[in-house]
Amino acid sequence: MSTIEKVKIFLNSCSQKANIYYVDSDGVIADFVSWAKKKMPEIIDIDGNTKPDCVDKLHLMMIENYRECYRNFDVLECGDFFLDKIRNLDNWFVLTATLSLEKIEATIGKSKKAMEVYNAFCENKYYWYESHGIKKDKVIITGHRHDKQRYATKQSVLFDDFIDNITDWQNAGGIAFRIGNRIR
Repeated sequence: MSTIEKVKIFLNSCSQKANIYYVDSDGVIADFVSWAKKKMPEIIDIDGNTKPDCVDKLHLMMIENYRECYRNFDVLECGDFFLDKIRNLDNWFVLTATLSLEKIEATIGKSKKAMEVYNAFCENKYYWYESHGIKKDKVIITGHRHDKQRYATKQSVLFDDFIDNITDWQNAGGIAFRIGNRIR
């Protein structure tokens, strides 16, 4: 059974409980992993996870490529399905995090450049979605993945690829569906 078929079954099963839907970007709609592999293949393992000893290298690579990071990713298997929902239904949104300002500052120091990088990451995500027909007001960007759970309610659904985000969302009272099988 395909992932989209599983998502449709899940949506049918929770349609009476849910009234708002949030979809993560990177790893669910947009293909961050392929972009990162092209830049630094040695930091991503065969399953698409950042190797534990390479997280700092990944962050530095993202910062060094901040003008393009998040801007031109490919669409993943379920991406078009979710983009269509977000584009056409009032109660569907993108809920995504970017590399936080704190992590950027920890990598390159607290500076005007750090804020420039953070702002570019956000603008690049907005640009990517606008180029796929999604209005800016349908894209929620948080400064850290842990901030996503603030949007969880008993009637809200999150589609995400990271198990920690799924767990945090459910612990906050929301309904969640995990896309893919990444370790984190």
